[in-house]
Amino acid sequence: MLLRVNIASVTFFVYALLLVSSYSFVHFAYGSSFNHSNTKQHLQVGVEQELKALLEWKSSLINKNHSLLSSWKMNSTATTSPCKWYGITCNNEGSVAELNVLGLGLQGTLYSFNFSSFSNLVSLVLRQNELFGTISSQISTLSKLTHLDLSVNKLSGQIPPKLASLTNLLYLDLSENQINGSIPQELSNLYSLTALGLFTNNLTGSIPTSICNMTNLTRLVIYENSISGVIPRDIGRLSSLTQLCLSDNNLNGCIPSSLTNLTSLAVLQLYNNQLSSIIPPDIGRLSSLTILALSGNNLSGYIPTSLSNLTNLNTLHLYVNQLSGIIPQDIGRLRSLVLFDLSTNNFIGPIPASICHLTNLSFFSVSQNQLTGAIPQAIGKLSSLDTLYLSQNQLTGPIPVSIDNLRNLTILSLYKNELSGLLPTGINSLTLLKTLYLTENKLFGYLPQNVCQSGTLEKFQVGSNYFTGSVPRSLRNCTSLKTLGLENNKLVDNVTEAFHVYPYLDRFTVQNNMLYGELSKDWGNCQNLTAVSFGGNNITGRIPSELGKLKILSVVDLISNNLVGKIPKEVLNLSSLIQLDLSNNHLSDFVKS
Repeated sequence: MLLRVNIASVTFFVYALLLVSSYSFVHFAYGSSFNHSNTKQHLQVGVEQELKALLEWKSSLINKNHSLLSSWKMNSTATTSPCKWYGITCNNEGSVAELNVLGLGLQGTLYSFNFSSFSNLVSLVLRQNELFGTISSQISTLSKLTHLDLSVNKLSGQIPPKLASLTNLLYLDLSENQINGSIPQELSNLYSLTALGLFTNNLTGSIPTSICNMTNLTRLVIYENSISGVIPRDIGRLSSLTQLCLSDNNLNGCIPSSLTNLTSLAVLQLYNNQLSSIIPPDIGRLSSLTILALSGNNLSGYIPTSLSNLTNLNTLHLYVNQLSGIIPQDIGRLRSLVLFDLSTNNFIGPIPASICHLTNLSFFSVSQNQLTGAIPQAIGKLSSLDTLYLSQNQLTGPIPVSIDNLRNLTILSLYKNELSGLLPTGINSLTLLKTLYLTENKLFGYLPQNVCQSGTLEKFQVGSNYFTGSVPRSLRNCTSLKTLGLENNKLVDNVTEAFHVYPYLDRFTVQNNMLYGELSKDWGNCQNLTAVSFGGNNITGRIPSELGKLKILSVVDLISNNLVGKIPKEVLNLSSLIQLDLSNNHLSDFVKS
């Protein structure tokens, strides 16, 4: 249920591509401003230095014979320009302006890369290779660099403070490496920087307060590190930010109130930290927000009423906090919501009827709260729902008949409530269901006979209710099943006719019903079975020795039946067996070999 919305990394990379596409204009500028007083001979010397530096770096690579680098060579015509080499773009004067070898899987280091040879380089993209070692401080000699992307490699060591001398940088991405140490304070000298990506590294220390001086930043993405301390109090000075992603760190303290000044913010991800206190009351000022993810923290207090002003939100994740109070009725104004998760908090009161206005929802969860009252009768209006979690609350009343309109549901979880009444016959219409959890309620009547008619059902758990009648016939040939739980009901059926072979079945529990008949030898074909419980029924006949074929079976519960004969040695010899309960039957000793 921890749905990570790492739109951050995708958006960040797209932003990089947009910047790269603008460099053709930059090339012209650099070419135009070239000092024409330099002699042609001096220019040629510079190009020859670039060519030599590229060939030296290529020769240092472990896979230097990479097919796409085959053009990196001196040819028979003694051409001394690399401008037609793969990944190289030159300016109007024939000097290297861009080097882009994205996604080639190059293996090696940057130690042999002579940065000082590239005085006109404006874009260096080495993303998505297998480069390792540290980032040399010599990279600071690339004084014209506007775009630096070393992401998705295996680079280690610390961020060189001298990077701060690259004052023309607009885009810096060092994400998805193994970089450690702290974020250098000096990076705040990169006043022109619009995008800073440091996510998925091993960075420690705190976020430098000086980062709040980088007022041209539109994207600040530092998630998946070990950053600690507080979010800088003056973060609200970064008024151009559209994307702030600090999730999966060790940040503590409160969410600064100044953050609500970031009115251009579209993505705010602070999940999986140790943030405490309340959600800022003025959060509703962030009217451009499309993603708000504050889950996995220690936030307390109520959902601010102003949050209902965020009408552009498509993702709202507040799960696993200590939030309390009621779910605001005005939450129904957030009609762009697609993903909505309030689970594992302390919310009380009913599920607001206005939830049914959120017709774009595909995922909705309020599980593990203290909600009361009935499931909204109009829940069937949420026709786009794929996943519905209302489990582990104190909900009462029947399951609404309108639920049969949720034809896109794959997961329906209502377990551990106080729901009562008959199951709506419309559940048979939910043909895309993979998971149906109704355990521990007060439901009665018959189970839906066609629950696995489409053959997609994987998890069917309806135990600890008051269901009567037979086992749904569609379950017999439901080969997609992985878990089946019918325990603690009043079902009456012949086990030989009700169940068959389930190649993916992991857990099977039907104890404490009124099932009868004999156990089939076919159970030996359920090779993924780890736990089986037929206890407390009227099973007769012998224990099939074929159960001994189930090499990962750890739990066998056949207690309180009418089984006879000897205990098969094949079962007793199962090395995976942890629990075997055969008491209250009419069994004798097993056959000795």
